[in-house]
Parts: sequence; structure tokens; C-alpha cells
Amino acid sequence: SSIIVPAGTELVFLSGTLADVAKPDAPPGSIERLGNTETQAASVLGKLAQELAASGLTMTDVVKMNVFLVGDPTQGKLPTRTTVQVVALPIPGALVEIEVIAARKAAR
Repeated sequence: SSIIVPAGTELVFLSGTLADVAKPDAPPGSIERLGNTETQAASVLGKLAQELAASGLTMTDVVKMNVFLVGDPTQGKLPTRTTVQVVALPIPGALVEIEVIAARKAAR
């Protein structure tokens, strides 16, 4: 699919975001500490929504999303998607990193 961003639109770039700790009592650097792919994705999307809200935007303003995934040994078949599989992310145990670009009509 494609999106045309009209002239006069401001773009807001959110850098790659990782999940928060889901299970503090799990060993540091473990997948269990951050959760499985689903848990981490929900955490990341929630954090992105908060960051967008701080700029007066919502997830409906997102015009591009890049998703980076590490293979989750506990997850079977994944849904159809376009994404980039990476060997590792900056935090040990992280399986999901998402960055977005959002657009809003510029104030005149």
C-alpha cells in the first residue's frame, strides 16, 4: 500500500522503541524478563502511543512503521507481515523494536 503526505504536512519521527520489563523477577537479559513477542509488541505499541500523544498525535497519524524482530523460540507460526528479522536488539532478551513516522497538518 502507499500513502501520500500532502505538502504542508509536518512529519514526526519516533526512534526505535523497545519493550519495558514485564517480569522483574526473571533473570536479566532473558526473554522471560521482557515477555514473548506478543507481550513485547503490546508494550512497544503502548509506549509509542504515549509518545505520539505527547506530541498531540495518535496511532491513526502514523504513516510509516518499521518493525524489527528477533526470532522467538517460544512462538510457533507468525502472522503474515512485512518486517525485518535481526540477530539481536540493543537490550538482551528484546524481541521487538518498532520505529514510526507520523504526519499532521502543519499549523498556519
